[in-house]
Amino acid sequence: MASTTLRSNLPTEPAPEPRAPAANTAPAIVPWMAGFFLCGCLLGMLGSLVVAWRYYIDVDSRLIGLHFLVFDAGMLAVHFATRRRTILASGRFLALIASAVGVAGLVGLSFAVPPASVLWRLFALLMLGSATGAVFSGLFQMLRPWQMAQPAVTLNLNGVFFGMGALFVTLLIGGTYRVYSAQVEMLILAAIPLVFLLVWWTRKDVPAPPLNQPVRFAGFSPVAAVLFGLLLFFQFGNEWCLSAWLPLFLIRRLGCDPGTAIFVLGLFFFALVMGRLAAQTLLKRVSHTKLLVGGTLIAVLGYIPLSMTKSVAGAAMAVVIIGCGFATIYPLVAEKAGKRFVSYPGFYDAFFVAATSGAIFAPWLLGYVDHYFGLSLAMLIPAFGTVAVFVLVLMIMLEAKLMTEPKAT
Repeated sequence: MASTTLRSNLPTEPAPEPRAPAANTAPAIVPWMAGFFLCGCLLGMLGSLVVAWRYYIDVDSRLIGLHFLVFDAGMLAVHFATRRRTILASGRFLALIASAVGVAGLVGLSFAVPPASVLWRLFALLMLGSATGAVFSGLFQMLRPWQMAQPAVTLNLNGVFFGMGALFVTLLIGGTYRVYSAQVEMLILAAIPLVFLLVWWTRKDVPAPPLNQPVRFAGFSPVAAVLFGLLLFFQFGNEWCLSAWLPLFLIRRLGCDPGTAIFVLGLFFFALVMGRLAAQTLLKRVSHTKLLVGGTLIAVLGYIPLSMTKSVAGAAMAVVIIGCGFATIYPLVAEKAGKRFVSYPGFYDAFFVAATSGAIFAPWLLGYVDHYFGLSLAMLIPAFGTVAVFVLVLMIMLEAKLMTEPKAT
């Protein structure tokens, strides 16, 4: 009876095949897809900036967490506002405005470094969050044909560019930590969105399908959409809890040199990016269930020595283990999402926004955990989040099996 009800809720009309973009437009889309590198830079710099601003010296953890919350609020507010008004602005226009705001925000931060009032830094972070939200909106509008034609590949490439941006900006801040002042570092960072502004200014807008075109859903399930959104929320939250608080943990708990702490964070991003690239091959050769279980166990086992270690070398080893464990989860989710939501072009917007929202919202909550219970416990919180990711993936697999109509015998 239950299976009959489930089958009756499925659409009876086949979904239209997504039309692949013309081959001659592929080179034109590369500079726009690389925009996720800029998003990774803007998000990835937060964990290193709190070190560059000397926040490890007697600064309330709740105030540090507030910086992440302000960034998150600006990103979400602008993304949803521009998403409702995309018919009034092309993706190229949004990307240009966002990169210009990013330049202005980083230049503003150069004048707001301590001992300036923290309110100025919060305002500049609000600008940077707004720029990130606008970049996301512009890029999703530009890349929509590719999202529909090759969803899994596009989503994976977006994630790789995003991780490379976070890795690059972390190494940049770590490499200039003892060479330049925090004010000069902010001006150097402003060159990143400036380069994208100049590149995008010379590029033409890539035509996208009509925004109001009718969409027929192939096996679309609102339950699955919610589960996928929650999954990415927790997964990116786990990753960014570590990226936001790892340098402070190494400095406050282990007495690590601030420059070294930033480079250990870069090691985490490196393991994450390289692991995701390697996972693309593993997805074709290894059972997805084995990858999921293995990645989850590896990540959880990495958090235990990280919270208990008394040496920087031990922390670096644990960070690499956690990065390798996390690496397999995102490609697995991207592949499953690509198969389930190929005919729903608006899903990827919400998909990535849910992920990035978790990436910033979770570190804010961790600020309160650090304040009341200490950073050792705070480093264990993402381990429980990893278990939640494991449960959500199992629920998605179960939901997919239940929603699959049995073949006629």
